[in-house]
Amino acid sequence: MCQGNDGKEWQQNTLRRELLRQASGLAVTARKLEENQDYPNKSPQSLARLVRVTAELLAKTLEDTPDGRLKHVATLLCCDEFLRIVEHSRVSLTPWSMIQATEVFLRKYVGDDAYFIISPEWNYNYGVRTGVFAAFEKALSGLEWFPLDEWRKEVGWGEKLFCISFPRIEKLNVLLHANLGHELGHIITQRKVEVSFEKMWLEKEAEIKERLKNLIRGDASFEAMGDLLKETVAEIKASDDTEKVRQVALQALIETTADKVGVRVFGPAALASMAEICTRWHVDINPIGNGNYPPWRYRLRILAQECSRDLDAISQNEQRIHADIVPFLEWLLKIREFTSSATDMKEIQSNPISAEAYKLVNQALDDMNELVTSSIPDEKKTFSLVENQEEISELIGRLEDQVPPNESGIWPDIKPASLETILNACWAYKLKEISQDKSWCEKNIERLFRLCLKAIESSYVSTTFGPKLIEAYLQD
Repeated sequence: MCQGNDGKEWQQNTLRRELLRQASGLAVTARKLEENQDYPNKSPQSLARLVRVTAELLAKTLEDTPDGRLKHVATLLCCDEFLRIVEHSRVSLTPWSMIQATEVFLRKYVGDDAYFIISPEWNYNYGVRTGVFAAFEKALSGLEWFPLDEWRKEVGWGEKLFCISFPRIEKLNVLLHANLGHELGHIITQRKVEVSFEKMWLEKEAEIKERLKNLIRGDASFEAMGDLLKETVAEIKASDDTEKVRQVALQALIETTADKVGVRVFGPAALASMAEICTRWHVDINPIGNGNYPPWRYRLRILAQECSRDLDAISQNEQRIHADIVPFLEWLLKIREFTSSATDMKEIQSNPISAEAYKLVNQALDDMNELVTSSIPDEKKTFSLVENQEEISELIGRLEDQVPPNESGIWPDIKPASLETILNACWAYKLKEISQDKSWCEKNIERLFRLCLKAIESSYVSTTFGPKLIEAYLQD
């Protein structure tokens, strides 16, 4: 029989013993992953160290933990999901040859003190997880007996850790990984979008609520109600619907602003990768039935607008366009034509909540353009195929010779190709081949992926070490 206080003493003693065992086991597992060298960069080891130090210090201070706070410790120890991210970021599970180059590329926009873990997930989706360090720090700071300063010192790095995921089955499909630009957009703009939107919302909320209330008052189902009851119900429902408008509009601006960043840094490759992904789903679904996400057609339309310099050039039959990139541009032009249909907007207008939300979104798009521009170094313009066509054509020539498109020029006067140039060149080559042979992908697409991955790796090595090699060559 349990003794004393309805068995609470037994429960607390057992829980304390189990938490010590769990924390010790978690620390051992984290240390093994931390000591593993099978990662394409150092960021996974940093995350493993974060978990290890947390588990070790929770175990060390467990005797000082009040009985009533043991369940808080139990919650903190349920962080094995982060070790799963570490484990899944091993070389064998990732497109490892592009990760160092991608990390350098992303740091140009996020800062040199940023860490990135790129790992697969089984959902067919790209995603980003931010604020990992801050979440741990906030939770641990609530434990007054926990040595937070010691924890910070042993963890040894700041809050800029970002866990980016990609579809597991698309590991080699580096062309699709231009969608990482969208995740970059979330990192550098989401908080700014939220702040900007809240200011606008304070100005618009009352009039939106009043319009929704008038619609509710006119609903025939309210006719049998008395005036007081009708007004009370209208007030309650209008308040609920107004909050839904806020959520739908905010999500639309978060996603479309991230889209704009993605296409700004990767150009037409970002539009192409999103277009290929969205063909799997209903492109006009109302946001309210889709987790508040904007319809795919709506998002593609915005990306196509960002690529208008290239698309206008091909639609106007400019003679200066190189033949190598014409099939890609023509395919992109079909995407713009696809978005000319307003079926997505008809779906949005069919519901008063989404209609109000997108009225607000469309009013805010210019502000979001300015926000994107201010968030990107040197006010970078959208990468243009036409403006870079000579280099891209040379890289396509290398692909046709089955050579990685990592540089242009002749040694020692070579220029390493940038990540965005390589991706766009590979997209252009793919569409050029498909235009000549509809079944080309069946036997050749994996080879293109590998050439592209090798090019990204080689360009990174050349950019990092090439100047010293050239200097030594010229001195000899």
